[in-house]
Amino acid sequence: MVIALLTAIGILAARTSSLVDSAAGYDRQATQTMYLASYAGRIGTVELGATPRTYLDLLRQGKEACPSNANVQPITTGAPIPCYKLFMSEVASRVATNFSSHTILDNPTAVDPGSLGPPLGQTPSTTVQMMNGAFMIELLEAYNSDPKAKSDVGGNPNAAHDVQVTLTAFAQLRALPSTGANTDPWCSDTSASTGASVQAIRAHVTLPNIFGQ
Repeated sequence: MVIALLTAIGILAARTSSLVDSAAGYDRQATQTMYLASYAGRIGTVELGATPRTYLDLLRQGKEACPSNANVQPITTGAPIPCYKLFMSEVASRVATNFSSHTILDNPTAVDPGSLGPPLGQTPSTTVQMMNGAFMIELLEAYNSDPKAKSDVGGNPNAAHDVQVTLTAFAQLRALPSTGANTDPWCSDTSASTGASVQAIRAHVTLPNIFGQ
């Protein structure tokens, strides 16, 4: 009986230790994902500020299908639902073109832990697992915001005015085999990942001094 009791206590202790390690790992992954979402939100704000007119025009064309307004019905049948999606791969390509020594996220290697930490070990098939991150930015709902002091409120369509845009940043972290690194801009096949975490943030960004409608 004593041996059986000690065995049960040992199994419980080992199981508890395993659960604690798993909880710590999930908490770290969720925290990293939230930071990546915040990072994506800042990138989206910078992109909007750099070429606001371009993104406003793309947003208003409504050619994208965005998760946030997927169930919205237009007032006029067939009218576009304003939205534009910006993927991490697009931003990374632009950064690589203009700043050859910079990247959005550094993937881990055998000698470099990268931006998201070192490789996670090996699966039973001896494939090394690595943390992989991706983000997607939605631009929605572009409206003229409340005028500032000394703004032209006489209705002149050519006057400069402020435009407010709703920005939603989604971030995802997942463990993927090093032999099958992510090539999809967002949400690759879940069967290829041992665990994934998704976080999102939303902000209202005001673009000042936009001319025209």
